[in-house]
Amino acid sequence: MSKIFTIDLNPTIDEILYVSGNSSSRKNSIIQKSHEIGGKGLNISCALASLEMETENFSIISHLLEGKLTNQYGIHKYIKINPIFHTGEIRKKITILDKLGLSYKFVEKGVGYNEDLIDEMVLKLENKSKKDDIWVLNGTLGPNLYLNQYLKFITAAQNLGVKIVFQLNGEDLNYILQHHKPFLIRLNRAELVEYLNFIYLKAVDFDDVPTLINYCEKLVKEEKAQQILLTLDKDGVVLFSKHNGIVASSTNNRLADKYIIDTSFSGEASLGAFLYAIRNNFNDLDAIKFCCSGGFTTATFFGMEFGTFEDILDNQKFLD
Repeated sequence: MSKIFTIDLNPTIDEILYVSGNSSSRKNSIIQKSHEIGGKGLNISCALASLEMETENFSIISHLLEGKLTNQYGIHKYIKINPIFHTGEIRKKITILDKLGLSYKFVEKGVGYNEDLIDEMVLKLENKSKKDDIWVLNGTLGPNLYLNQYLKFITAAQNLGVKIVFQLNGEDLNYILQHHKPFLIRLNRAELVEYLNFIYLKAVDFDDVPTLINYCEKLVKEEKAQQILLTLDKDGVVLFSKHNGIVASSTNNRLADKYIIDTSFSGEASLGAFLYAIRNNFNDLDAIKFCCSGGFTTATFFGMEFGTFEDILDNQKFLD
């Protein structure tokens, strides 16, 4: 059976603060606080671990986090970590959530590291991978590296017959699509809008769902990607493929809104659930329902907590 490897090129410490009132208020108290090593790849591995699926994660991460990384993931039944340490500082992402459901994020750009670490990561991946394995590549390169570093992953994957899933945006995604047709691209609304703004040099309406869907259909028809998984927050999830256009879609119904607490990790949960579904040969409609319910289930928790198989199946009752 194929194996899933998740890859983080510039992960963060994810700090989430849930405050008592309005985020813009001068007087607020912190009700809850979450402080975890993040990175979309690690989060996807955690989502799959909750579904009792084994994965391996490769991360280029600050040496200052070695102890915390070992404590958090060192002895894990379903996740094997393969850290590659750089000598720079810790990168942080702080999210503030308020009782109105609004969120504010502050993300540090991160530190530079040399391309030798990319070479080391690619070599380790090559040594562990085989045909039809899946690499899930997330985030952006360190700030001092050129986009052509992505070609190292693409070339290695093509030589091995490995399928690549990308979660990128803007200039990075544009570069990938010029050089490779990925097995799957996962985009959220903000990432798609950033990419379209970069390509067309004009503002695309964030809330214009039909236009966003049309752009995704165009991408698959032009063979830019084999499949696109578009997550649209409360507007649901849509799967596109070249041959079938919109393959399947699913949305949360209105009853679901009152249960949503924190959507910080729902995108990774959605993709994790979708990868689980395709790995277990779900049909397209069942896979997209499982995917949508996976994202919703995580949004009903605070912080980095992911649903079990039973949780996700049970919450499909909230889907339209």
